[in-house]
Amino acid sequence: EMRSKTGLEGQLKRTQLEKMRKELREVSEGIKDKKVIKLTGSQRIAAGFAARIEEASEVIDEVGYKFTGVLSRLAGITPEGLKSTDRQRFEQAQRNFINAVLRRESGAAIAPSEFDSAELQYFPQPGNKAPVLEQKQRNREVVLASLKAEAGEAFSQLKEQLPAIQSDLSDLDFRF
Repeated sequence: EMRSKTGLEGQLKRTQLEKMRKELREVSEGIKDKKVIKLTGSQRIAAGFAARIEEASEVIDEVGYKFTGVLSRLAGITPEGLKSTDRQRFEQAQRNFINAVLRRESGAAIAPSEFDSAELQYFPQPGNKAPVLEQKQRNREVVLASLKAEAGEAFSQLKEQLPAIQSDLSDLDFRF
């Protein structure tokens, strides 16, 4: 009885080992087919900032036009729970964009005055006319293009990996 159990365990281990070897061969063959590109730490950092800015820009482009009316200023004094979902998304996207830009530029803590200035520079504000809104959108696009260029191949590699990372994170339960 002891031998049969040990023999079965050995067979299972051999089967698992063969499967692992096969997977390793497939991975190594895939690597041979791809051009290996060495990335610098700076490129990886730029890719992370670029991804944050790209994501924020998508939200801003989607809902930002809703917050150019004169009454939109009242949202600044409205409790978070009373703001619309689009308003909350817009404000979060602004914070994400500004933090990525200013953290990349200075690497230091961001002063409230810098944050306020960036908000006026990049995002729709109550009373902005169409040409100003277009100019602000171009400003955001230039920042993103610049970071993508600095990131080089690191940006596309990160974009390829993001769906898997996001899928892994969605399996976690963050409720408190």
